[in-house]
Amino acid sequence: KIFGIIGCVRLFFGPIFGQELPFMTSRKQLTTYLLMALLLFLWGSFAAVSKWSMRDIDSWQMQFYMFAVALFTMLCMLPFSGRRKQLKSIPKTTLAKLCLYGLFSYLYYAFYTASLKSIPASEASMLNYLFPVLIVLLAVIIEREKLTWPKMFLLGTGLAGTFLIVTSGSIAGFVLTNAAGDLLAVLGAFSWALFTVLGKRDRTPLFASIFVYVVVSFVCSAVSLFLFSEWTVPEPPVLAGIVWLSLSNIVFAYFIWFRILQMAPVALVSGMSYITPFVTLMFIFVLLGERVTLVQGAGFLLIMAGVLLYRRLERE
Repeated sequence: KIFGIIGCVRLFFGPIFGQELPFMTSRKQLTTYLLMALLLFLWGSFAAVSKWSMRDIDSWQMQFYMFAVALFTMLCMLPFSGRRKQLKSIPKTTLAKLCLYGLFSYLYYAFYTASLKSIPASEASMLNYLFPVLIVLLAVIIEREKLTWPKMFLLGTGLAGTFLIVTSGSIAGFVLTNAAGDLLAVLGAFSWALFTVLGKRDRTPLFASIFVYVVVSFVCSAVSLFLFSEWTVPEPPVLAGIVWLSLSNIVFAYFIWFRILQMAPVALVSGMSYITPFVTLMFIFVLLGERVTLVQGAGFLLIMAGVLLYRRLERE
């Protein structure tokens, strides 16, 4: 069964990356397929589960519990495999940089969850998924990467596919409802893009850097809870949703995301990220009973086609 699952994943993602990649061994290819598929699943759950969990609590309360669970999990992992030594060996200048990166990570969740509280999930999702575009643009500015025509084509097809997925192709049916909520979603996208580009250049052991990100985010969430909200104890079902969000979208997603960025080009990973809205709709269909339209399926196929053509154009 395991080999069957691996074969299916490779069959699905294989054409996107191509049969032979100059930047990957075949083993890295397979690892990247599996990690990207898992990450899309984890990310895809965020909007639906967050919206469901915030029925009885506000975004500040949810963030606090999310990062509290994440910090507890990281502390449980700390005694193993020499991770204490990794933390102690971080130079002070590097630690200061990691704290700054952790602030951008926290701001992403703060802005995005606040936008989900104030505007429809589909609207927040579309604006949030500007982050793949911003990642490529910031990589050009910060990392001096070239903005080639294949990258521009990938970004264009990604945006077009995302538009079809979120709006079902109807411009008239998609209206921005709250300027403040829209701005929060865009700021969240920018924060994640900046966090990604800066985090990718860091060479600190992955656990140590993520531990610092989580600690900084927890401290920020505790301060925000004190300033903007109040202490409350969520109901067990809501708490279960928060635990899932914490483990899937913070602890596991951080490790997977930066591992993938170490193995594949930023533009390609950003292009693949555009599939997440389609996965999000699958979760909404399962959890909330909303149907996926043919136009939304066409948007998914457009994104996949754009990634495939990007790989071919890059080779040429």
